[in-house]
Amino acid sequence: MAFHMHRCLIIGTENFDTSAWQVALKAAGLPLEFIFPNDEGCQTLFNQEVSLVIYRLSDNHQTAALINCLETNSQGAPVILTGKSPSTRIFQQYEYLGVKDIFAQEDFDRLVLIVRRELQNLQLKYERDNLRELYYESEERHRSLIDKAEDAIAFIQDGMHLHVNRAYYNTFGYIEAEELENITLQELIATPYQEDFKQFFQKTQSDAQQQIELDCQRIDGTTFRAILQFSPAIYEGETCIMLQLQNLEFEHKARLISDQDPETGLNNRHRFMRDLNHLIAQKDPESKSVSLLYLMVDGFDEIKYNHGLISSESIMREIAQILQQQIKSNMVPYRYGDHSFTIIIQTDNSQLARVAAETLIRLISLHQYLTITDMLPPTLSIGISSLDKNQQETPDKIANQLLEEAYLACREIYDNAGNGFITWSSLAKMQEKKAAIKSIDDTTHLKELIEHAIEHDRFRLLFQPMVSIRGHTGEFYSVLLRMLDHEGQEIRPRYFIRHALSHNLMKKIDQWVVKNAIEELAMQRHLNHRTIFYLHLSESAIADDTMLLWVVDCLRQANAKGSWLVFQFNYNDIKNQLGAAEKLINGLQKINCGIAMSNYDDSVGARKLLQKLPVNSITLSKELGNEILANPQNSSHLQSLDQLNRQRNIQTIINRIENPDDISLLWQAGIHFVIGTFVYEPTRQIA
Repeated sequence: MAFHMHRCLIIGTENFDTSAWQVALKAAGLPLEFIFPNDEGCQTLFNQEVSLVIYRLSDNHQTAALINCLETNSQGAPVILTGKSPSTRIFQQYEYLGVKDIFAQEDFDRLVLIVRRELQNLQLKYERDNLRELYYESEERHRSLIDKAEDAIAFIQDGMHLHVNRAYYNTFGYIEAEELENITLQELIATPYQEDFKQFFQKTQSDAQQQIELDCQRIDGTTFRAILQFSPAIYEGETCIMLQLQNLEFEHKARLISDQDPETGLNNRHRFMRDLNHLIAQKDPESKSVSLLYLMVDGFDEIKYNHGLISSESIMREIAQILQQQIKSNMVPYRYGDHSFTIIIQTDNSQLARVAAETLIRLISLHQYLTITDMLPPTLSIGISSLDKNQQETPDKIANQLLEEAYLACREIYDNAGNGFITWSSLAKMQEKKAAIKSIDDTTHLKELIEHAIEHDRFRLLFQPMVSIRGHTGEFYSVLLRMLDHEGQEIRPRYFIRHALSHNLMKKIDQWVVKNAIEELAMQRHLNHRTIFYLHLSESAIADDTMLLWVVDCLRQANAKGSWLVFQFNYNDIKNQLGAAEKLINGLQKINCGIAMSNYDDSVGARKLLQKLPVNSITLSKELGNEILANPQNSSHLQSLDQLNRQRNIQTIINRIENPDDISLLWQAGIHFVIGTFVYEPTRQIA
């Protein structure tokens, strides 16, 4: 890049005609700009950008004045000396202060040669500086891309970590990159593989890329299988080795397409939904009808709490064995949830489902469990639904309705002491006889119910695990809210939130959620769990100017940290309360809380909000999620989401995933977290 303008400064021209110099300088391409008869011109070196300085020596060589002038040359402009009798000795005397050459003041030809040479050197200097700047900018961009990359990357020098990105230290369970400064790479290798790795690593000093597959070890002592690929690199001018780590454990999670439940050996929930849809889609009028049993183990949460996770899992395996032993050729059992099963029965005998339910209830309650001998055997609640062949809906809607009916029937037994069964048709008749005040659509009743719940602590938190398909370590949970009616039945927010908003009751509900969630979170952290909660806050919370102080107080009382929480706000709520939302979000960020935006639709307005607010993650709207799942290759929004991931390090979350086959598509689309009941149902207690 050429310099924009050359300026020449001539000092010491008292009683000397510079007109001939001006002609020579112009011929050399350097117009004369500043002429000073004495040393006062040295001040110009501070105030102007000068390309060349010609200093005319007096007969006594002005030693002190010249040295002072040269020392003020902070810009490093090349200096040329001239006089009546120049000599090599004089040049050598001042060369160390930046003098480039010397010539006789009447030797105009030499002056032209010197000026052209110095201008050429300046041009090279400017180009070099420009290239250096471009190099540093490129290196900075490269470092920024590495730090935000989804792949785990580290730069290793002499076996130590020179630099690591977030994906790398998160993979090993560390919170900050600084924690790895004094830890060698070999210490992150599982003990049985350390000697082999030591021998392998000695060979990585060559120019060729090399890789090794082995077990790595996290900070908590757990191990995972990984491929480590090494290649020569330079980081901030240092010769080193770049390590790219491929976590095979996470690739396995991205392929959650197995049909078998690994714990019980039964077909799993995904296979159940596929089989049920297939049976219903059969149009053959001669085919048998379908009955569905939904089974829940009564008091399973209490069993898990009193006897531990391992014992409770053993009980589920024994129950699964009983189901398999009692199943006939026209029945297929499935593991549906944490403590629930389903059975599909193909039969036209309406009594067969009842007989199967009675048999299973009796066998489960009489079975002697191997693991736990000091407890009463668990019991079953069973709901039964049957297919109506006259329905005209699509197969998937009919399947969902059949499942919903069996579940609701089962829930009726489960919530009323359990150990029994009921058919959906019987339950429907019972519900018709209930008083109108039982309806959750009754506004007056709901207002009183919400007020009663606030006054008597009749809310309940549920926790639904968020599954990382990008290798993020930690235990991430979406916190859900339920309200209990007078009979202890759970009411979902979609039924009561709008009534709470219309009666100005939402502020107290938000405060209850924040306080109780933080207390639960603090307890989990005290148990050394790396738990992070995603909390939903309403539009009322945004407008409430005391909400930030409430959060701070709750954190202080529970001895909790803001970095353990991610507060999630609906995009439309933020848009409706932009000023208040910006104030609250900035306040939450200052106490290290994460910020998430739900119902993100990738509209122009949503993108502008992301530029304006410090958002860490987004949950895609139902419509946008469906679009990506329907045709990820041609989704017009994937490119902008990918830019968010790379430029802003914003994580993407997709909810309501029910098909495990979608996991690989979402992984390719760059999604970070998935939430769906096919992986984990919401639970009252964190396992």
